[in-house]
Amino acid sequence: MKLSHRERTLLMALALVLIVAGGYYLIIKPQMNEIGRLKTEEIALQGQYDQFVLAMEPKNPVYKQRTIVDTKVRQICTLFFPELKQEKFILLLSEQLEVAGIDAEAISFTTIESGVNIGDEEAENLPSSEGATKVLKDLQATYLGKKVENKVDPEGLKKEKDELQQLLNNVDRQTITLNYKGDIFSFLRFLEAIESYSRRIVVENVTMTNDAFGRQESSIQLTYYAIPKLHEQDADFMAWNLIGPYGKVDPFYGNFAPGIRSVKKGTVATPTLKADFFMMLNPITSDLTTLIMSKMDDRSRQSYIYGDSEGPESVTFEVTQKEGNYYYAYQGSGEKYPEGIEPVMFVPVGNTLKIQVMSSPRTGSNDLSGVKITVVNKTDKAMVFEVYNDDPKSRIQLVNTTGKVSLVKK
Repeated sequence: MKLSHRERTLLMALALVLIVAGGYYLIIKPQMNEIGRLKTEEIALQGQYDQFVLAMEPKNPVYKQRTIVDTKVRQICTLFFPELKQEKFILLLSEQLEVAGIDAEAISFTTIESGVNIGDEEAENLPSSEGATKVLKDLQATYLGKKVENKVDPEGLKKEKDELQQLLNNVDRQTITLNYKGDIFSFLRFLEAIESYSRRIVVENVTMTNDAFGRQESSIQLTYYAIPKLHEQDADFMAWNLIGPYGKVDPFYGNFAPGIRSVKKGTVATPTLKADFFMMLNPITSDLTTLIMSKMDDRSRQSYIYGDSEGPESVTFEVTQKEGNYYYAYQGSGEKYPEGIEPVMFVPVGNTLKIQVMSSPRTGSNDLSGVKITVVNKTDKAMVFEVYNDDPKSRIQLVNTTGKVSLVKK
């Protein structure tokens, strides 16, 4: 059949329409739908990104809580060894024995054991149904920023025990038995050297007898614990530098360790409390919080409070006297010690109440962190803030004082 010119034209037009329609529905429309889907996904991801950026801002409460928890973890971890190295312990023992004036007759090492088991007796001492949990619950409350119910059901206790046991499975320990002869004074010097060491060494057992000449024969068991670390804070322990001093008094405080005096080469630091309280002030850009405050040489870390603010942190510090005893309490913008209303008793180390303040130079015009302290001194002693390494634009301000209070820059 012969088509007319008009029919051929119409068929060509129809074919063109089919091609265009097919291209639209088969190619263009799916691409447009995909573009729309990607735009929706982009908006959702942008919202998540904005939330992450907001959470990372120093002004965000989550960021502040994260910094505080991170600082607490960093401090607690400094008390333990990063790993158990027998060679290091031999060097450490040699130094401590030399300070104590002890010649060891025999030293034996046990094999390294992994994990610390919680027995039934220890399990009973876990948080009871009448009190708030102390380890896991306090950490959870600090991290989540909420209070935890005091009542704990038996199933909850078992779950917490299992969780704590799982954590303790990552702890390594090794015991050293040391036999020597010496008098009671050398033994006390040795204990002092162990106590003043920056990492925790547990004295498990001590046996002492007298020989025919009146000298003491002693056997001491020391246990060393190592835990996995989240921070690189053990360079002093890991390094092998046998020429000259090796290690620091306290890796957390650097060369400024509260309650520890500087020592000469070949000696171990001994506790010499120069002050009653300690305060550290850092810039907001530091890995640590801008404020750390504690009772001097508090290895339990119970008296520590933390603050992390871009501007000056408000602190109230009160010291009172009653019937010849001295009591203290302090509070920042977010934490206080003690938690209750009753202050904590302490014994002053001198004729004045001293607070050692380790400050730091400001990093720029935007570095405004520091403290504004209100001090209430209701005692017969003068209170002195000794400030070290402060910036000309001081990080510490005494905004209100009661009693004898002064500030001295060192």
